[in-house]
Amino acid sequence: MEPSSQEKEVRKKFASLQEQYFQKKDQERVYEAVSLLSSMVPNVAFASVPYKERVYFMGLANVLKQPEFQANPELAMGVAEVLEEHLHTILENVETDDQVRYYIGEEHILPQFQSCSMVVTSYGVRDERGVVGILGPMRMDYAYNTVVLELITELLNSGRQ
Repeated sequence: MEPSSQEKEVRKKFASLQEQYFQKKDQERVYEAVSLLSSMVPNVAFASVPYKERVYFMGLANVLKQPEFQANPELAMGVAEVLEEHLHTILENVETDDQVRYYIGEEHILPQFQSCSMVVTSYGVRDERGVVGILGPMRMDYAYNTVVLELITELLNSGRQ
């Protein structure tokens, strides 16, 4: 028996609300993952939110306490500006896959990051991809940050549906 037009309308509305619900939950998961990552590294932790032009980042104060940034306030201001205004665009242009990638100093896309390194990888949420990573001074502990980033990525990927 063919569903009535009312039933079709109800199902369509429910599907739309259900998608909004799951997207909100996905955003919460990404935010919590960035918070966890930030608590484990003395650098900036960040992640893009799939299907949104939004990037969460935390830990800017951690990085600004580093000697490189204390000695060069212009560098600190440049990094803060990029994080606030351009990080989403940068993450759309970095090459990511399931492997951890390293962007060190001159390899960065923007001149404000020349004395910084960025460690990134991708994660998946309900058939969508996002980018999660760490930004800090070039002398960051790459081995430690790689392990932490892999664990956070596993956590984010474990919620794939």
